[in-house]
Amino acid sequence: MPETIRLVEPAFNPEELPAIAAALNGTADNALPAVEQAVANCTRQHDAVAVASFEDATVMLLKASGVGPGKEVVAGGLLDARLEAAVHRVGARLVCVDVDPVHLGPDVEALAHAMTASTRAVFAGPIDGNCTMVEAIAVACVRQGVAFVEIVSAWLGLQAGDRPLGARGRAALIDLGGLSPCGVEYGGAVATSDNTLACACRALRTTSGPAPCILPPSMAVIAALRLARLDAINESCTRAAGMYVRTLAGTAELTLPALQGPAWPRFVVRLDDALSETEREEILDGMRRHDIEVCMTVETAGSAAKTCPRAVAMAPRLLTLPLHAQLSDADVSLVAQTLELMIQRATFHRD
Repeated sequence: MPETIRLVEPAFNPEELPAIAAALNGTADNALPAVEQAVANCTRQHDAVAVASFEDATVMLLKASGVGPGKEVVAGGLLDARLEAAVHRVGARLVCVDVDPVHLGPDVEALAHAMTASTRAVFAGPIDGNCTMVEAIAVACVRQGVAFVEIVSAWLGLQAGDRPLGARGRAALIDLGGLSPCGVEYGGAVATSDNTLACACRALRTTSGPAPCILPPSMAVIAALRLARLDAINESCTRAAGMYVRTLAGTAELTLPALQGPAWPRFVVRLDDALSETEREEILDGMRRHDIEVCMTVETAGSAAKTCPRAVAMAPRLLTLPLHAQLSDADVSLVAQTLELMIQRATFHRD
């Protein structure tokens, strides 16, 4: 059988093996401080607190910020489902605003109108790599005295203007799990320059969920090794992303992202809005039949159905293609050619 082209694969290096063995045997040094220092450095924040998952990190941050019942968190209608789950876990209310059709983040004007006396935080970050809204959202939050949390997610190392993503908000949320090219099986982190917030997060680290959420030593060891190689991992991913752009350019049914910086850890395309739901499903099924993993990029929150028509329309059109450091030029070419073929087949019946 043909080998599946994975959406994300670990950036494995043989040097990890003895380190992992030492961690499992209980003889390795504690790697958690190295993970946290690397995350802080990548986001230009003073501190970071790492836990077992992205959702746990979000819950920890919300609780440390005093967000709970009666409080609100505002975000764009296109979001990571784990964010919505975390808000619900702390008993707060998620308020969704519609998205800007260019950068897919929250519409800044709608965001300003949505913030109320009950709003404790605004969550926003890149969906397809476009960070042009980050500065405007940060300014809007400052004007209304609301904390801005940058959703770095798997985009660690991406530049947002003259600073890395994660450097502008009161805090940043980072995914160190399997959806990140530099990630491990699971993991997440909060980065912040607010010492009080960092201390509160550390105090909550083992109590923010129904079970302890400390990043296991073996995962911390691997994460530290991969974060030390983050530049090289992102360089490999960016090379593959550039090849996607060159190969898929001119495909009428696709809108490609504009590469904006030295790091490109995810590749998201927009399927044309002329494609019907049936045609989109045919394309996805065809890719999977050819042993190529793809996924829909984001979801819409349950509350977004009536208030975020652009987000609802955009969500099924955003498709994430395989991108990781192990992806070869031949893999990229095969993914691109297969996607083009599946689009042609799905639309063949048109007049």
